[in-house]
Amino acid sequence: MAERLPRVRSRLLPWWISAAVLLAGLLATGYYWQVARDQQRAAFAERFRSDANRVAANMARQLQSFSVVMRGVQGLFQASSHVTHAEFEQYAGALEVTQELVGVQAVAFAAAVPVSAIAEHEAAMRSALGGGYRVHPQPPRETVRDLSVPRPAAPEPAAPELAAPELVAPIAYIHPLDSTNRGALGFDIFTNPLAREAAEHARDSGELTISAPLGLVQDRDREQVRSFVMYLPVYTKGAVPEGVAARRERIAGWVDVPFRMPDFIAGLRDGIPPDIEIEIHDDGLGVPDSLLYRSDGVSAAQRNTVDEVVHRVQLPVGDRRWTVTLASTPAYRVAAGADDLAPGVAAAGSALAAFLAALVFTIARGRDHSERRAARLSHLYHALSEINQAIVRMEREVELFPLACRLAVDYGGMRRAWVGLLTDDGQGFRVTANYPPGSGGARGDGVLPLTGGLARAATGESVVEWSGGDGGRDGGLAQLALPVRRRGEVVALLGVSHESEGAFEDEVMGLLRELADDLGFALDNFDRDAAREASEKALQESRERLSTVLENVGACVYLKDSQGRFTYVNRRIVDLLGVAEADLLGNPVDAFVDVDAARRSRDSDRRVIETGERIEVESEETVVSSGEARTFWNVKIPLRDDSGAIYGICGISTDITERRASEARLRYLSDYDTLTGLPNRRLLEQRARTILDVSRASGEPAALLYLDIDRFKYVNESMGHSVGDDLLQALVARLSAVLDCDATLSRLAADQFFVLAPAVSAEGAIGLAAELLELVSTPVLIAGKRLSLTGSIGIAAFPEHGNSIEQLTQSANVALSQAKRRGGNTYALFDEGLRQQSREALKLQNDLRDALIGGQLQVLYQPQVDIASGRVLGAEALLRWPHPELGEIPPSRFIPLAEEAGLIVDIGKWAMRVAVSQLVSWRRSGLPLESMAVNLSAIQLYREDFCGDIEALVREFGLAEGELELELTERIAMQHSQRTEDTLRCVRKLGVSLSIDDFGTGYSSLGYLKRYPLSKLKIDKSFIDGVLGSPEDAAIVRAIIALAGGLGFTTVAEGVETEAQLDFLRQVGCDTYQGYLFSRPLGARKFEELLASSRRSTG
Repeated sequence: MAERLPRVRSRLLPWWISAAVLLAGLLATGYYWQVARDQQRAAFAERFRSDANRVAANMARQLQSFSVVMRGVQGLFQASSHVTHAEFEQYAGALEVTQELVGVQAVAFAAAVPVSAIAEHEAAMRSALGGGYRVHPQPPRETVRDLSVPRPAAPEPAAPELAAPELVAPIAYIHPLDSTNRGALGFDIFTNPLAREAAEHARDSGELTISAPLGLVQDRDREQVRSFVMYLPVYTKGAVPEGVAARRERIAGWVDVPFRMPDFIAGLRDGIPPDIEIEIHDDGLGVPDSLLYRSDGVSAAQRNTVDEVVHRVQLPVGDRRWTVTLASTPAYRVAAGADDLAPGVAAAGSALAAFLAALVFTIARGRDHSERRAARLSHLYHALSEINQAIVRMEREVELFPLACRLAVDYGGMRRAWVGLLTDDGQGFRVTANYPPGSGGARGDGVLPLTGGLARAATGESVVEWSGGDGGRDGGLAQLALPVRRRGEVVALLGVSHESEGAFEDEVMGLLRELADDLGFALDNFDRDAAREASEKALQESRERLSTVLENVGACVYLKDSQGRFTYVNRRIVDLLGVAEADLLGNPVDAFVDVDAARRSRDSDRRVIETGERIEVESEETVVSSGEARTFWNVKIPLRDDSGAIYGICGISTDITERRASEARLRYLSDYDTLTGLPNRRLLEQRARTILDVSRASGEPAALLYLDIDRFKYVNESMGHSVGDDLLQALVARLSAVLDCDATLSRLAADQFFVLAPAVSAEGAIGLAAELLELVSTPVLIAGKRLSLTGSIGIAAFPEHGNSIEQLTQSANVALSQAKRRGGNTYALFDEGLRQQSREALKLQNDLRDALIGGQLQVLYQPQVDIASGRVLGAEALLRWPHPELGEIPPSRFIPLAEEAGLIVDIGKWAMRVAVSQLVSWRRSGLPLESMAVNLSAIQLYREDFCGDIEALVREFGLAEGELELELTERIAMQHSQRTEDTLRCVRKLGVSLSIDDFGTGYSSLGYLKRYPLSKLKIDKSFIDGVLGSPEDAAIVRAIIALAGGLGFTTVAEGVETEAQLDFLRQVGCDTYQGYLFSRPLGARKFEELLASSRRSTG
């Protein structure tokens, strides 16, 4: 027996050992079964909380989007004093409200309208919308059933009757304006107690408010569902006023966004994992049963009893707080892979109990792997939850990628993470964020190439690669590259690394893909926010630009509604009317203009509204603020909405007072002379045709007098145009004073006038001409100077000298030329002989021009002899014209023609050059000639470049002091001006002598003798001819010689023809003489012979 026991023990020992091993294995299996079950539940709970937080974040983000849209609409209404339905539709349509904000029924605006203005409001809205609008329900108010959660514990109390309000709040704008929403137009939200309570709370607080559950007016014909309306107040004059009283006073309306709770939840289903049940309570209702929504019939409390995970999140919604309860379901557990794996572990452990060492190793390894896998999943769920919450709060895109990298490492259990933006050409990428910092990869401007798995990831794949090491034993890393999309296009790569080669199994891959998708979702949100902000900014900038243009345009710009009341005025009209902008807006123009102007404005407004036509009209209005009469060009055009209905008027009134004054001034200038105010030639011809028609019909005569002021241009040239203008005005005043009121005095040019005298014969015209000449010759005191002028008049009589104004003008011009040829200061009556003389004078002028070009003119020289010694001292150059057909033409005839034709300057330069050249030639030949005298025309002297021409001549020929002498007539000397004096002094400094020709024949003033740098006086031949027979002439000659001696001048006697005249001159002390007694004017060759013989005789 004793021997058998050891054998039995030996035989049973394996069983005992096996049993022990089995027992140990079963015990170990039971232990690890419990561990696996706990870890699985923890991972499941963490995943569910992540999904639940993401659902809550989506709900908060959607509600925040509602708020953003409402504040955008609030800004639209606060930025403008009047928003048209077209502008509202354009703005709301651009936001794509019903597409972007899933679950929203509409976006609307409820206007705050006083009860007393309901009819006016309805009329304006019908005009804007084309009819079909009314405020409903109409007072007295209907009671409105509260559609909040029923209370079965107690009978529902009757809704209180609303007191008649001071305001109604009809929905005036709504988008989209479809068949469902059209019925809400005009609905007074104050008739619903719940809506009114929320709207009044929003008004008093200035903040966004959401109502308690209620029924929408759009759902009155169908099954009622729990719905809500969010209200945001809009105040007049912009910002939220301080204090409740001010807010109530300035309320303009509410932005109104209604939505149904089922639609709202349905819109979020794409962002809610399947098989998660949702229950929402409103903590602000203040009732035990505050349920707002439940996705099925099982409450959250019941789900707690069936081992499901329940997670609660508080959401602030306007002024309320919602509690969102999310619960898992069995279907969710299956989809999440949460089936209990413990039986499998137990079965495997029991089956492999014989292989204890392997089982222990396998279980240990499985435990480690499970722990690490559960930890990774838990960390990734945590990371997703954190980033989803951060995305809701994030305001700047630049923070997104660094945050994602940090959360992937700190919360997701990754070794490192980075984000790289693809380059524009798609061939490389730049690392813009990595974590931990400096953990590898290029930063900044470094561009890395897209190769291998990164290139595949850039096309949209999720790529896993192992880098370095051997099976994870030598420090290698498993690397995952995921595409990040923006608006569907891959724009970046998200890269994460882990030490474990098998770290990126399917479940982990799915969570990391979700992380990349969340980044793309955030980028799309930033784009939508940026687009919305850009749209709002562009709209604001457009409004500001339009406001800048309208406020600075030089016209009155305004808008009116269909009742003629101002809805917009620019600064110009405010300044013009002298009233405040606030006083104008909302009122017609009647109170700001006179009665007639108000009536015209109302009539034109009514015409535009009723007919739709554009009106343009000129009117003269009296500005109330200044009392000034102004002329305006008014344009009014109708304003139409999208349906073509006229809802208002755009008006532009431009002040054209100055333009009309300019036009009147231009008309005046076309008919009148600006200096004298006299009719010009155009107006004279118009009047002349009328006068001549009357004279022709009545048989009465008429006369045309052509007045020209003699040598008036010398006044302008010597004394300046201002003196000339003053002189003309003085003469016109004189002439106008003596003319009959029927006569027309007209100015043709600077110094030329016409007098058209009706009922005046030729004889009467002669008397009138004499009277006018006397007026012209009467001295005038201008600028302290006593000026005397003369005039010439040509007379033509109607009908003898012409049957039209053109013929009379031509005849008067011919007669004027005759008066000029007579020396001026006279008149001439036209006859046919004068016309022939005029033709001859014209021909002679043309011949003179040809003579200058063809070399027909000649210069002769007359000796100037010293009376004491008889020696020839100098010569005077005299111009002669031997005409090939008419013979010798005297200077007294062709010099005036040269001055009239403008040839005198060229002729004078030519003659002076010839004379100086001849003097230099004789001097070089040794002939004793001291000087050459040349006559000077006034026209030459008054030229600006005269002194320069003389200087060039002196330098060219090397003239010495006194070799050139210029002779001025006494008339030129008397036309004194500073300019004349300066010119003569300039010439004298060049060594040129100056003398006065024909002294004593001009004016009596001798003041010029001391002002001008003269050296010689020439005694006129008319005095020399009478010295022997006329004591007066002899006395004048003695006086001239004495005067010259007293002033230090020498004297030259002209025209000495007898020895007796020469003896007289010798006796009275005359220095030099010239005349036929010694020699006639000679050509250069004969004058040279004369000089040679004179030299021998005086030897």
